[in-house]
Amino acid sequence: MSTHDTRIAKLPTWAREYIAKLERERDGMALSMKRLFDNERTEGPVEVEIYGTTSGGKFDVVSRFFDASRVRIKHAQVELTVHLAKENQPPFGGLHQPAIRDA
Repeated sequence: MSTHDTRIAKLPTWAREYIAKLERERDGMALSMKRLFDNERTEGPVEVEIYGTTSGGKFDVVSRFFDASRVRIKHAQVELTVHLAKENQPPFGGLHQPAIRDA
């Protein structure tokens, strides 16, 4: 237990509860500001959601966007790869294009 925790433990219950509430509010605001900052500075077609809990035990979802030309997901012995072509650009930089036939 740190010196800070020891000093807080000696406070009355109402003071400890108030400090815990302030810490939860601070953590929530910090997460909101970080999420806002991350989403404003990143662009891209890929979004990943990360599920978790804050230090106060509150459930939270954080989204991350990033620019990628290929996304690979490996889970439970299954692998999924998605290639993202940019607008007006053939996939794979023009290599290995599938044959397109009119029906």
